[in-house]
Amino acid sequence: MDSPLLEHYRALEAASQHMLAAARRERWDEVARIEQASKALIADLKDAARRHPMSRDDRTEKMRILHRIVLVDAEVRHLAQPWLASLDRVLSGRPPAASRPDHGAGPLR
Repeated sequence: MDSPLLEHYRALEAASQHMLAAARRERWDEVARIEQASKALIADLKDAARRHPMSRDDRTEKMRILHRIVLVDAEVRHLAQPWLASLDRVLSGRPPAASRPDHGAGPLR
């Protein structure tokens, strides 16, 4: 059974997954609602962290959860701010999507 603190981290991870699903559907009002609810989860997590020490195994699992949350958050940001993808292409030396030649392979992406 997970520690009470890990349960808080898992709830935050679930919220981040719901936020990503809403972002993929371009339901930005839902994303904003989940983001606000996540703030309450974070406040609860901080409170629980003061009351419940974590074992070494729990800390390892916490880091895995946080890593997944960060990856999901990055994807949500890319969906919410498509200009970040263009910036990534410029910084990596790849041409912007609009300037790539079209060789009949379908629409530009």
